[in-house]
Amino acid sequence: MCVMFHYLLQDCYISSKLGKKLLIGHAHASDLRENIRRFRWRWMVKRYLKQCDKILVAQPTILDVAKRFNESSEYFPIPFDPLIFFPKPLPTRKECDACL
Repeated sequence: MCVMFHYLLQDCYISSKLGKKLLIGHAHASDLRENIRRFRWRWMVKRYLKQCDKILVAQPTILDVAKRFNESSEYFPIPFDPLIFFPKPLPTRKECDACL
């Protein structure tokens, strides 16, 4: 059974614990631009990049990062509007608390 998941932080963990194979990860920009640098999450992102049988990346700008950990990584284009979706810094804890 093939399992494809989005976001390397949670779904790969669940799939691997359930013993699912073939694991195909779809890495989005925040996984490989932000979370891989954060102390709290980088171990998990790196581990699951290595553990997946195949990694598909949503943007060509993050392909080189994915290939460092998994040679099977490929760019899988998705339609997007670059005026809406572009690299932005993640909100700080203070900004998140203000939204509540």
